[in-house]
Amino acid sequence: MVRISKKFLVLTLSLLLVTAWIQDATAAPRTLLPEPKPAPNGVLAANVQWDEAGFVGLLSMRIYDKSGKFLRSVDVPEINPSPANLLWLDDEWVACDSFIGHNGSGFYYVHAPSGRGYLLEIVAPDPRTDWIFSAASSDAVSSASIANISRGRTSLFPILLRTVPDNEAGFFMADFVREVAVAIETYNAYRKQRGISRIDILSDADIETSHGAIFVAQVDGRAEVIYFPAGAESAAEMFNRVKRYPLPANIQAMLKESPPPDLRVKWQGEGKFIVQSFTAPQDGVTSSPVTVAQGRLENISDKSFAGKETTGTIEKPESSPDEGEDDALESGPGDPKQKGVTPNFYEDSESSSTSGDAEDP
Repeated sequence: MVRISKKFLVLTLSLLLVTAWIQDATAAPRTLLPEPKPAPNGVLAANVQWDEAGFVGLLSMRIYDKSGKFLRSVDVPEINPSPANLLWLDDEWVACDSFIGHNGSGFYYVHAPSGRGYLLEIVAPDPRTDWIFSAASSDAVSSASIANISRGRTSLFPILLRTVPDNEAGFFMADFVREVAVAIETYNAYRKQRGISRIDILSDADIETSHGAIFVAQVDGRAEVIYFPAGAESAAEMFNRVKRYPLPANIQAMLKESPPPDLRVKWQGEGKFIVQSFTAPQDGVTSSPVTVAQGRLENISDKSFAGKETTGTIEKPESSPDEGEDDALESGPGDPKQKGVTPNFYEDSESSSTSGDAEDP
């Protein structure tokens, strides 16, 4: 009788698990439609592919010419991509939506001739709360997800979107898509001009009508207070007036602690501000705030601003914008990728708060 050692069994099982993981990680990308869908004028066609190999997958819009020749793939990273409902908005813009949960929706927009792609994701975690906006683009500097400061249904910084649609069909209107593209490209241009790879938001924003908004951020790993005018009418105006205030080295060290403290910034009048630190709650009780930095911003002003309120029920169509039978991904009952099934994040809610010398931007 052949005896098999436990070590051999463990080794064999480990190899099988590794093999299965490799096979799963290298699985072929999934494709939304059997054939690429042509634009209205027939010059270009598009299809969607997505890679589910890891937690952060890849959402790809594949562009073809009228003969079916593959031209380019426009890619953005997305957590657990789940696209549906591919449609052309005009002869140049193509889009699809992406399921990201019961209270959220994602929209992927691609300008087919230039190969520029923009992902917009919106989540309403609870009724009567601000919408959470995130964005990404097929940018060469950084395609990482961009978190935003918002009020109500308005995204304020760094992606400024004041005219967010009242209904789902509005997210597939070419005018809104162009607004998204301009907002994201303006932010990308600002980063490139300043040599910035990414800005990570660390605190809620304190917005004062006469001054503007301030928040704590890490700019490529360096802690700063960032100021922006919340009432700016355009992204270009906003970034022309952004100010950055570097925080001292002791705060840089604090952010390396595990867990890092909760930092908050507050206006104190006349352009003055303080940064406070709150340590992690102990037995459900948060520590008293400790002021760790203070500063003053010169030559700042803002005009009255009110975020677009989240009150009222927003009407959703009974089916998706694209009724074509070929747009339905074969799926089982209850699969969010079925034709006409899109998540509903429209809820009755109302606006609430979100989430030395300054260095010129």
